[in-house]
Amino acid sequence: RLARAKVQAALLYTLLLFGLCAGLFLGLQAFFFGLHGWDQPLQLIDPMAALPINVLQMEGLTFLYAAVTCFALCGVVTLISSLLRSSFACMALSVLAAFAPMTLLPMMPAAVRKFLMLLPLGSGAEEWVRTNVYHLFGLHIWAPWLVNMAPLLIGAVCLYLAARLWSRRQAA
Repeated sequence: RLARAKVQAALLYTLLLFGLCAGLFLGLQAFFFGLHGWDQPLQLIDPMAALPINVLQMEGLTFLYAAVTCFALCGVVTLISSLLRSSFACMALSVLAAFAPMTLLPMMPAAVRKFLMLLPLGSGAEEWVRTNVYHLFGLHIWAPWLVNMAPLLIGAVCLYLAARLWSRRQAA
């Protein structure tokens, strides 16, 4: 019961923080730039964009990616918290886990970069306008599907493992 409460608290905190940041971002964007132009094609901003969508739809996809990444980071940090007893070690390892993929990405060979892009904060919403594909099990999978689904899966698995670890610790 305590493990479930800890996971629910982590998810609620993440949801509230994401909502606050997204609302603040949208509010500032509307204040400084106005609401005009959101119905314009995305190709006005990025001529190489492959998707036939407008700027508002891209904004929605960007927030979708941000929400999925927040969920994944919530899971990873919660798992790290369940593994370590020291608050400082938990914080240090969490910061490392969050920022290592995007820090290491430019220095790695192409195969490693493709893997790192699947980790939370390893890529970005700009993947939606590219035509990159992953070749898995004989299938060609468009990169944004994996870039958004992998962090979702990572977050769910990490939250489950964290709950199991806390339950075992509580039972002992």
